[in-house]
Amino acid sequence: MTLPVPLTSFVGRVREMAAVRELLGASRLVTLAGAAGSGKTRLALAVAQEHAESGEEIAWVSLASLTDPSLLPAHLAAVLVVPEEQDCSPLATLLAALRGRRLLLVLDNCEHLALACADLVEVLLRECPALRILATSREPLAVLGEHAWLTPLLSAEEAVTLFVDRARAVLPAFAAAAETDSVEAICRRLDGLPLAIELAAARVPVLAPAQLLARLDDGLRTLGAGSRTAPPRQRTLRGAIDWSFALLGEAERALLARLAVFPGSFSLTAVERICADDRLPAEGILDALAALVEKSLVCMELRSGEARYRLLEVVRQYARERLTASADEAAVRGRHAAFFLALVEESEEQLHGYGAPAWLAVLDEETPNIRAAGDWLAAAPERIEDALRMARGLYRYWYSSGRFAEGRARLAAVLERSGHASLLARARAMTALGFLSICHGDYAA
Repeated sequence: MTLPVPLTSFVGRVREMAAVRELLGASRLVTLAGAAGSGKTRLALAVAQEHAESGEEIAWVSLASLTDPSLLPAHLAAVLVVPEEQDCSPLATLLAALRGRRLLLVLDNCEHLALACADLVEVLLRECPALRILATSREPLAVLGEHAWLTPLLSAEEAVTLFVDRARAVLPAFAAAAETDSVEAICRRLDGLPLAIELAAARVPVLAPAQLLARLDDGLRTLGAGSRTAPPRQRTLRGAIDWSFALLGEAERALLARLAVFPGSFSLTAVERICADDRLPAEGILDALAALVEKSLVCMELRSGEARYRLLEVVRQYARERLTASADEAAVRGRHAAFFLALVEESEEQLHGYGAPAWLAVLDEETPNIRAAGDWLAAAPERIEDALRMARGLYRYWYSSGRFAEGRARLAAVLERSGHASLLARARAMTALGFLSICHGDYAA
């Protein structure tokens, strides 16, 4: 069977190829899971080509255009050129044709047909002992015997190589050496996500890398269009994430939008306290968060024995748009600010004792969230009292971590807007500002 012919070069992924090859040697079902645009299909194609070159029979079945799950067996049969038989179901015909064949079957884009794919794959593996299956999906199929493998994002070196390769395809004169710093910064901001990097490189004929980098805060618009012949879900980042978002349940959609309130990583406790309300009860948060992790929309990382979660930058921008368009934003941001204000005030006392190193580590981890909460509180006059409490509560952290300049700047900015705050709150903030100024060597201030 003829495999799809790639029109661009395959960059990097040497370790990933070896890992998938090893998995296929040990398991009859391997699912390449991962975020939208992470390169699952391209990796699967490279693996399939390698197996085909070694003489193995390969069958490639794209499921992206199939919308009716009941047609899945017939679709496979048609792609594999298995003729229909009278008085015989498509599934029975398919099983009869595959039962004796030694074949690597690649099922590409299973996520929108996950249940139907899981049912069919289980039957195929049970009835066809010489069959192996390599699937790509934004979430595992959850079939007994499956080895789900999370497709990693590109390394820093691979990401830069991909950007330069795609940039030169649209602008042969692209001078990579002169743009190294900007290109590396673009790839970091895009988290090494292959589709995002390819779309960024496509903008090189009209934007210098430094200009492109400056516009990545609006990446969903800046990284607009790719190949006209690609499926709609692969032409833009928005299309890719829309495809994933459409497959979510109501609770998962609500939670993903609310997670945009976290600019950095976050804990399960924070999610349960900040994102839960009457429409999204706290007891359902863990299941919804687990589903988002399984569907590759939220990344989970273990840090010091604790699970921390984060959104890829482009997913966070998409979720932020959803949150802004909802009626929930003010309430969610209010709970976010209240949660981190309480954390800061608790830490102020703890930084005096033996637990100070552990609390410094906590505040280091939560710094992006604390900054965002402080900015939100300082933006409105009715919240200025809490903004003063937040800024004042951090003075010992700024002192202990040596961040005198940031502490002074934040305290001064909040005090400048604090005309309606109580005299006591302003006095405490001024005292903290004076202390940090002395520590910073600015005695006149």
